Amino acid sequence: MINGNEENGKVALVFGISGDQGQAVATGLLTTGSYRLVYGATRDVSPEHVDTIAKHISVPVRREDEVLPVGGVAEYVTIIEADLNSAASIKDAFVRTRATDIFLVTTTDGMYLYY
Repeated sequence: MINGNEENGKVALVFGISGDQGQAVATGLLTTGSYRLVYGATRDVSPEHVDTIAKHISVPVRREDEVLPVGGVAEYVTIIEADLNSAASIKDAFVRTRATDIFLVTTTDGMYLYY
């Protein structure tokens, strides 16, 4: 678990924080004031990638290893590592964040439907 304080409010986990839709959802969730924590999941949590996300999103972003204040309402999106190609990684993200709400976008790129 990333933060030991679970008492007040909802926790959101947004997969695809690197993309436009994920960033828009995280921004919307953060600005509602309804969430104690908002996490953004991406495969690449390198400082360079997190800085790139921070430049393209309209709310503050922090890395997972930065100090987290206890309690209150989320004021930034916390970037965490999770890979949608790995069930273990997804489970780990759920367990570590204790998300009450999860947002996930998938694409149909490369998928073919047969009737």
